[in-house]
Amino acid sequence: MPKILVIDDRRDNLLAIEALLEHLIPDCEVVTSQSGIDGLEKAQEIQPDTILLDIQMPIMNGYEVCKRLKSDNHTKHIPVIMVTAIETDTQSRIKGLEIGGDAFIAKPIDEEELAAQVNVMLRIKQSQGQLRKEKENLEAREQLKTKALQESEEKFRLLVEGTHDLITLIDSTAKICWANPEWEKIFGPATNEPGYLFSMIDPQDLGKIRSAWEGMLNENRQIRNLEYRLLVKGDNPRSIEVEAAVHKVDLDGDQLYYVIAHDI
Repeated sequence: MPKILVIDDRRDNLLAIEALLEHLIPDCEVVTSQSGIDGLEKAQEIQPDTILLDIQMPIMNGYEVCKRLKSDNHTKHIPVIMVTAIETDTQSRIKGLEIGGDAFIAKPIDEEELAAQVNVMLRIKQSQGQLRKEKENLEAREQLKTKALQESEEKFRLLVEGTHDLITLIDSTAKICWANPEWEKIFGPATNEPGYLFSMIDPQDLGKIRSAWEGMLNENRQIRNLEYRLLVKGDNPRSIEVEAAVHKVDLDGDQLYYVIAHDI
């Protein structure tokens, strides 16, 4: 049942409009208020589907009431039809629209116009409600997706940080963009310079690595189960024989390569 709030300082006007609305829209509930301040409170309380608001009222006129309704997050979505006994010239309508009024109707009120205006406002309110509900559902789904993504990222982080495999992200120049803790434990922090990965490969294996790398870049070949030796420099130089696979990934618009090497 749609709720319609009528705000007018004159009791006779309220009774007349209430009777008219109940005749024109039989399934509606009409709530009345005789002042702007009381009307604002009732709008907050009952959340009507539309408001019929008289402009000429003492203490707080309809323009001010409409302005306050539209500046409040709890009532700004309620359509407001401004009712006036004076001739509504262009400037009056512009003022009403600028503060958020949705429509104008002049006294004496035409029954057909009143019914049409109110029904339009009710449809607007219904559409707004549906849009808000869809927005809330969308936001809820996005929150669930974000939570699932965060949980997935945390699981992935624990996996790559806890594994004994050597995992790196490299770009097309063989620059190491990121390395997991196991890699850094053996080789130390990677130097962020092009071709750095090639400098770590045993010279005897460098030829086949370059061939596989160029085939991946130029011919989109996959690299799987490729065995080669990595050089560990420092006080105790040695080599580690690994078996590696490379997967192409898109990370924030950058084309990178995900390398997983297993010490054999």
